[in-house]
This record gives sequence, structure tokens and C-alpha cells, in this order.
Amino acid sequence: MGKNKKFEVFGTLSKSETLFTISDKTIPGTLVFESFQPFPGYYNEVPNEAKPVYLYIGLEKDYEVFEVSRAFQHIKKTKGWNFEAACASVKIYNKTFHTLRLRHLDSYDDIKPIQEAFAELGIKPKTITGKWKQEEGIITLKKTFCIQKVAKGIFMDCSEDYHAYILLPKYMTSEEFNEYNQQVIYNWFGSKFDSAKGAFYYKFKLREMVRIYSKKLDLNYLEDLQKLYLSKIK
Repeated sequence: MGKNKKFEVFGTLSKSETLFTISDKTIPGTLVFESFQPFPGYYNEVPNEAKPVYLYIGLEKDYEVFEVSRAFQHIKKTKGWNFEAACASVKIYNKTFHTLRLRHLDSYDDIKPIQEAFAELGIKPKTITGKWKQEEGIITLKKTFCIQKVAKGIFMDCSEDYHAYILLPKYMTSEEFNEYNQQVIYNWFGSKFDSAKGAFYYKFKLREMVRIYSKKLDLNYLEDLQKLYLSKIK
């Protein structure tokens, strides 16, 4: 595969986010989380935007990825709405919620119609009475990545700005990754970045990787980060 070729790979991404529930402009009584700070390693303050950045729509059960994907494609085709959706689990304390992660909504007014559109296609929202305020949640995404190889072991995201991926030499548990990741952060003197543990299928193999988020991304920046990660992870 050439460096300039764009291609899609399926994989996962795990990260920690501060979440809280919202009820305005949703189907009454349903579970909807909003991310307080979606890229905590990068932002110095909470983004002040009039539209949602990351939303997690609670689902009635753990629907199959392809089932959700078919519904999502149908909604985009028939409604003409511009948003992105991916299956995600959200773990808060000892509870795990099956959700739909939404991005690129134009307004909070879009939430309820999107919930209703998925429900009409059998992807039912989760009803719940409890509320959460700024709780740490462990997010695990299942999604398709559109990537472009820019150097050995380094990929840029073709559909999401400021996202890049660096291949890692081995699988690590979340605890092991967090330990190595902190070592990288402590020894990094460049522009700030946010990172998350992930993996995707590339050339018929499952590859471990770290997702990098930064508005300062360029090849030199990523190569320097790659060297630091590989020096810490043996």
C-alpha cells in the first residue's frame, strides 16, 4: 500500500472521559451522556461550543455492529443528516452501558430525532431514572477508521481532523498502557496531545496502536512521538 493511498480499517479505541447525563432535547426518560472534556490531555479548559462534541446515546441492549451500521447508513441516506455514529460501551464504576457514540451534530436539537430514527429501525434507546454528574467513564469504541499511511508505523486519519495513529510493538492491558503513556507524557516537551489505546486490522493482522490528538500534527511531530513511545515500550 502506497503512502498516499487512503483505506478503511476496522478496530477499537479505549479511553477515559468525564461524562454527565443530559435530558434536554432528548426522548424523555432515556439515557444520554455528554463528554465533559473529550480530549483531556490536550485541552486546558472545557471547550465553549454551542453544539455537542461527543454524545453517548444509551441503547436497550448490545446490538451487533453491523445491525447498527445498517440503521445508520439508512438514516443518513433517507434523512440527509450530517453526523457520525459508532458503537461504544461506557463503564462507570461497576456498571456498563451499551451506547451509540455520536459526533458532528449541528445542534442539540438533533438528539431526539436521531434517537427516534434509530428506534424506528429497531435500535431502541435505554430508559433510565438515574443521573450522573462529571463521572469518569471508560469508553470502548468499535468503529471503522479511514487512514492514510504517512511513514512507517504512522497513519493520519482521513475523516477526522487532528487525529493520527502510531503503531505499537505489542499488546498491553489498560494498566500497562497507562503506565507507559505517562512515561511518554513526562518526557515529552513538544506541544500537548491527547492519547488513547487502540487496535485495528491492517494487512490481515491486528495491530496495536495509540491514537494521537493534537492541532499541531505534522510528520516531524509524529516521528518524534513515535521514537519516544518505542523507546519506552519494549
